[in-house]
Amino acid sequence: IRWGKKTDTIIHVLNQSIESANPDIILLQEVDEYKKRSRMTDLPKIIAEATGLYCSYGMEFREAENGSTGNMILSRYPLENVKIIRLQQECGFMNTAYRRIYGGRMAVVGVISKGGLNFTVCCTHLGTDFEREGGPGGRLNQLKKLFHELGKINYTTPDIIGGDLNTYRK
Repeated sequence: IRWGKKTDTIIHVLNQSIESANPDIILLQEVDEYKKRSRMTDLPKIIAEATGLYCSYGMEFREAENGSTGNMILSRYPLENVKIIRLQQECGFMNTAYRRIYGGRMAVVGVISKGGLNFTVCCTHLGTDFEREGGPGGRLNQLKKLFHELGKINYTTPDIIGGDLNTYRK
């Protein structure tokens, strides 16, 4: 969502995408909740109401006195067995004199049913290769942790995993 900026544009683009592509699920990252940069709005609630879809939101990072940012699953079908998988052991946080951030990389996981089949849906936001997030190989460690935790949940359904994997070429 690009840090929750321009709420009206976000809603417009989401609704256009839903109208043209008719998706069953949408995975969103960097969804703001009561942050200054998004005019102190409850963006998860606004998105859910504007799209009319079921939603599940999980807080990823919280800044002292400046709201939170998280991941969100939107679905045409109800989400069941929703869980948060914390990946913070695999990354650190930015705590400086001017900016205190609490929380850590995570995934929102839930099960949807369609046509008699169940699907596990996972929305994650992996770290970068910056030193505070595990340095080189940090994302791989986060994925290993994610797959390990998904295995412990013991869902016996096909997995749909997506999100901001922070992959890029230099």
